[in-house]
Amino acid sequence: MNETIITDERTIAVENESYRKAYFVLAGGLLLDAIFRSGFLRQNSSDLLVLIFVTGGFATYQQARRGVLARQRWWWMVIATMAVAAVTAAITAYFKFRHRF
Repeated sequence: MNETIITDERTIAVENESYRKAYFVLAGGLLLDAIFRSGFLRQNSSDLLVLIFVTGGFATYQQARRGVLARQRWWWMVIATMAVAAVTAAITAYFKFRHRF
C-alpha cells in the first residue's frame, strides 16, 4: 500500500500537459457558456468572463514571477491577443447597436 511514486522529467511533463489541456477545455467551456448566456438567454455573463481573465492572469503571473516565460514572444502574443479582442469587440458592438442610431 505504501508504494513510492517515482517522478522524473517525463512524469512532470505529462502532468503539465494534462493541466494545460484541462485549462483550455475549462476556459473554452466558460467562453461558450458566456456566449450562450449573453446571446441566447440575454443574461449578463460578465462573471464568467472575469473568471476566465483572472485565472489566465494568475497563471501568467506565476510563470512570469518564476521566470519561465519567453519574454519577447510573450509580449507579441499579448499584443496580438489584445488586437484581436479589440477588433472582435468593435465588430460585435457595431452589429449589436447599429439599429439604435
